[in-house]
Amino acid sequence: MTTMKVFFATNRNMISDENGNADQAPSNGGPRFGIHPCDFRVGTAEVNIKMRKQVRGTKVDDEACFVSAKLAKETYDSETKEFTKKGSDELFPELMGALHEITNCPDGSRKKRSALVFIPGFFYSFRDSIERGALLAHLYSTETHELVPFVFSWPSDDDLFAYDDDRRDARLSGEAAGRAFRTFARYLSRQRRDGNCISAAFLIAHSMGAYALRHAVQKIIKKPEEVFQLFDVAVLPAADEDRDALERGDLLLPLSRLAGEVVVYTNRYDKPLKLAVSPPRMGHRGPRQGTEEIFGAPITVVCCEDVDRWGQDITRHQYYRMSPDVVRDIAAVLSGNQADRSVLSNNQLVRDGSYRLVPYSEDDTAV
Repeated sequence: MTTMKVFFATNRNMISDENGNADQAPSNGGPRFGIHPCDFRVGTAEVNIKMRKQVRGTKVDDEACFVSAKLAKETYDSETKEFTKKGSDELFPELMGALHEITNCPDGSRKKRSALVFIPGFFYSFRDSIERGALLAHLYSTETHELVPFVFSWPSDDDLFAYDDDRRDARLSGEAAGRAFRTFARYLSRQRRDGNCISAAFLIAHSMGAYALRHAVQKIIKKPEEVFQLFDVAVLPAADEDRDALERGDLLLPLSRLAGEVVVYTNRYDKPLKLAVSPPRMGHRGPRQGTEEIFGAPITVVCCEDVDRWGQDITRHQYYRMSPDVVRDIAAVLSGNQADRSVLSNNQLVRDGSYRLVPYSEDDTAV
């Protein structure tokens, strides 16, 4: 077992004791948000990773268990109505420091460190979102590339029947997420400008997290002077978004200014997306043909229906963390080893920019 630190921002209604130990406030019909949907707090959490036997060379059976969380200390002047100390002034320098830590690879070379920004989807509690962010960073890290998780936990309900409520709260959380990402971007930009940070930043927005991302992006671009490429790659698995979202300026088209590349993972048999709102979801068949010409940045579509590990995920919605083949693919994308998919044995070209994953055998050849 190992312990992982997770950096987080949240606009949930949180409670904390005098030592800063924090958790999501019990709802009981109370407010989902903190002071206001656009306000967010930041902090760090500890998660234990319980490691089990690997499945076809991957860690998909490993488990993340929430231990504790602390909110960063803030000081608010009620007379001036301004913060004299912001939590972000403490958190983001600590996150930058974590990206600079020197760790050696097995061969003695320096291990690359990158930030993994995670936006969870529908049906997550605060603890769930922290655990999932830690698990993804663990799953997608390799011997030469270590991911440091930063989670934006918007107040989705821990309720399977609260889809409509979650969709509303994802929309209302756009400004808070946008502000959190702008702050993260300022610190990362400063480090890159000073030559102190060679790390990359990647985004994973799963399911309804892509819908929350839409509203965050719309808030970010309202300040064009602060818009620059923040994410090296934005990964959208099982996206609960419109198929034309990457073509429309009022949806996700501005993501082209924030991400160098977008990779969309799809499964036409994804059951939760079949129950989602219409029109057809991007997570079923990907964006429409010709979208890349409008989007202006590379878009890759990866079909996962042949490798979605049907026996262990009856929803066929969690393949991005439960399928060994998809986990290996995403890890390769984040480490920069998927520049030419056509040479990979488990990638079958469907058309330009679109591939179908087929299972790897034990000897790493496609079957």
